[in-house]
Amino acid sequence: MKKSLSLLLLSLLCLVAQAQNPVVPNNLYFADIHLQIKDEARADIQKLVDALIKHPGYFQKKVELADAYFPFVEQAFKQEGVPTDFKYLALQESGLVSDAVSTSNAVGFWQFKEGSATELGIRVNGLVDERKHIIESSRGAAKYLLRSNAYYKNWFNSLLSYYQGLNGTKALTKTSDIGAKKMEVTSQTNKYLLTFLAHKVAYENAIGKNPNPTITLQPVKATPGQTLMEIAMAAQADAAEVERYNKWLMASTVPSDKEYTVMIPYVSGVSRPVLAQAAGPVRKSTRITTAAVRKPQDSVGRIKGFFHTLKAKLNNTYTPQAVVAQPGDTKDMLALQGNISTSKFLRVNDLQSTDQIEAGQTYYVQGKRGKAKDKEFHIAQRGETLHDISQKYAIKLSRLLAKNRMQKGETLEPGRVVWLQETRPTSIPVEIRPLEEEEEPKEILSLKLDPVAQPATTKTPAAGTPKAGAVSVEVEDPAAAPYVKKTPQGEEAAAAYPAKKPAATAKPAPVLERRAPEEAVINDVQVSATSAADRHVVEKGETLYSISKKYSVSMENLLAWNNLEVNAPLALGKELVLTGSATSAKPATAPAATPAPATAAPVSSATQPASGAHTIAPGETLYSISRKYGVSVQDLQTWNSLGTGAISIGQKLTVSAPVSENAAQTETTAPAPATPTDTVTHKVAPGESMYGISRKYGVTLQEIMEWNNKTDYNVSIGESLLIKPKK
Repeated sequence: MKKSLSLLLLSLLCLVAQAQNPVVPNNLYFADIHLQIKDEARADIQKLVDALIKHPGYFQKKVELADAYFPFVEQAFKQEGVPTDFKYLALQESGLVSDAVSTSNAVGFWQFKEGSATELGIRVNGLVDERKHIIESSRGAAKYLLRSNAYYKNWFNSLLSYYQGLNGTKALTKTSDIGAKKMEVTSQTNKYLLTFLAHKVAYENAIGKNPNPTITLQPVKATPGQTLMEIAMAAQADAAEVERYNKWLMASTVPSDKEYTVMIPYVSGVSRPVLAQAAGPVRKSTRITTAAVRKPQDSVGRIKGFFHTLKAKLNNTYTPQAVVAQPGDTKDMLALQGNISTSKFLRVNDLQSTDQIEAGQTYYVQGKRGKAKDKEFHIAQRGETLHDISQKYAIKLSRLLAKNRMQKGETLEPGRVVWLQETRPTSIPVEIRPLEEEEEPKEILSLKLDPVAQPATTKTPAAGTPKAGAVSVEVEDPAAAPYVKKTPQGEEAAAAYPAKKPAATAKPAPVLERRAPEEAVINDVQVSATSAADRHVVEKGETLYSISKKYSVSMENLLAWNNLEVNAPLALGKELVLTGSATSAKPATAPAATPAPATAAPVSSATQPASGAHTIAPGETLYSISRKYGVSVQDLQTWNSLGTGAISIGQKLTVSAPVSENAAQTETTAPAPATPTDTVTHKVAPGESMYGISRKYGVTLQEIMEWNNKTDYNVSIGESLLIKPKK
C-alpha cells in the first residue's frame, strides 16, 4: 500500500513538472494561420522556451506585468483589427519594460525609433514620450502591423517585417505565402519568428490564470496642468508607483495639447495609501497656520468666505492662511493640507516646480497681499532674496518687484532699503544702508573715484546735489534729520522721504546712495565692480553686443580675446575673457581703425607654411586661422572658394594670396579701408559678414549695429546696411 502511494505521488510530481515546463507541440495556431512545426524547429524552439522559464522568479515577474498590461494591448489590437496573438511580441521586444532602450536607440514597449513613432501618431517631444505609454504605443504597433499585412496579406510574414522592415522582408517571403492559411516552420525559418513562437508557448498558459492579479492598472483621464502627485492623491494611490507606471510623462505637469491617460496601479491585498495621512511629525499650529486639512466648503460657504476676504483686504486687515513646513513635507502634501491644488500652491508662493520645500519655512495656502500690513520698509540682510522678503511679509513677489522698481532676477544688495507698502518714487534714489555689524564703511570709501566726483567726508544740505552719474558717499550729520531728501536743482519736492526711527544708543549710520535703474548710468567711477572683473559667464538672453556694451569694450576685442568667429553662436554658460594684451586691446571709445584685409601686418616666414597651405586641426576656426597667418577671414573664404565659411578637420586651406593676385593687390590696397565720405548703402553679398563689412569701410561693428538698429551681428544675403561717414 505504501509502495503504491509512493508511485502515485511520483507520478503526480512528474505531471506537475511537465505542466511547469511547456512542451512545443507539432502544430501551433497563430492569428488565422495553422503552423506545422517540423522536428528540428521544435527542438530549437524548445531550447528557447526552456531558457525563458529557467529562472522562475524572473518568469513570474513577467507574468505579473503581462497580467497588468495585456488587457490594454488586446483592447488596442481589437479596435484596430489586429490579432491579439501579437501581444507576445511586446514581451519579446522589451520584456514589458516601459523605458527599455535598445543599442539602436529604439525606445519603449514596442521599441520604436523616434521617426517611426512620429509617423505612426505616437508623440515624442520634450513633454511626453508615448513610446513608454502602453495604450498609445500599442495603437502605433497595431497600425504598423496593419500596414504591413495590407502588403503581404499574411500575418506571419507581417510579424517578420516588424524586425526586418517592410522592404527587407520581401527577399525572405514567397509569393505562395499570400493569403496562406497553413505554413511550415522549419529550422531554416528566421530565428526572430522562432523566438516569438517560444514566447507564445512559454507564456500562453501562465498569463491570465490568476483571479487576483498582483498588480491592476486603472486608466484615468488626466486634467491638463496636473502633476502625477496630484493625480495619485486624488486616486488614493502610491505616488511612487504612479510615477513608475507613467514614465511617458517627461514634463512636470500633464500637457494640454491633447487628452492624456494616466495609468493608476493598485497592488492586490494592500490597502491604498493616502500620502497626506502618512506617518510623520505632528504639525504645530500657530495663529497663521492650519492644524489640519480644511474641509471643502459648499457654495454658500465659498461666497461668504470670498466677501469676508474682500472686506479684510479693503480694510488692510487681511492675513492669508499658511502652513509651516515640517521635515519630510513636499509641495503636494502642503497643498493638500490647504485643500488647494499643487499648481495653485506653487503660484501663491511664487515657486517653481523644481524648488525645494524647506522645513520651518512658512508657505501660504491663500493668496498673498499686495503690500505689507504693518511695516513700511525692510533692510535686506546678507543672503536674503526678494522671495524671502515676500514670504516674510506675505507680499506677492510681482508687487514687491514693482514697488522697488526692480527687474525679475535682479540681485538684492545687502543693506538695501526695500519698500513694502508704497512704490519708491523715481525722485528718491535707491538707498543702501550699512548693516549693523559694519562699524565703518571702509570698503565703500575705498572705491577709486574721478577727482571731480570725489565726495567730501561730510555733507551739508548747502553742498548741493552730486554730479550726475557719480557715486556719492554720505555721512549723516547727527544734528540733521535722519533722512534728507535729495531734490535735483530746479525741481520741487515730489514726495516725502521715508521716515526712519533713530535709535537712542546707536551712532548715526553712514549711507551709500546709488542711482536707480531708470536714472543716469554711473560713468565717473574709474574702477567699478563690473569693469574690475576679467571674465564674464554668458547668461540667457545675452549677446556679444550687449556684453561689449556692459563692460565698455569693443566687439572686435571680445572676438580677438576669446578666439571667436563673427558668426559663431554664443553658447549659454560660456566664460568670456574681458581683458587682453596691450597689442590686441583697444579703447572701447576709440574709432576702430582696422586695416583692410590686404594691408594686414606682415607675418614672419616662420609662421607661413612652405606650401602656402594649412591643414585644419581639431578645434580650429576660420577666424583663428586668419589670425595665425595675419590674413582676413574674407581672404581665406575668397582664396578657398568657401561660400558659407564651413570648414572640416583635415581640410587644406590656402593661407597666402595666389601669385596672380599679388600684383593686382599692390595697386588696390594702398589706401587702407575705403572710408565713405557720404552715407552709403551696402548690400550684403554671399560670403560676407558684418565683421568683413566693418573692415571694408573702416568702421566698427557697434557703429553698423547702431546705424541699422540691429541687436546682433548676423546679416543675410541681399540685406541693405547703412554706412555713415566717420565724424
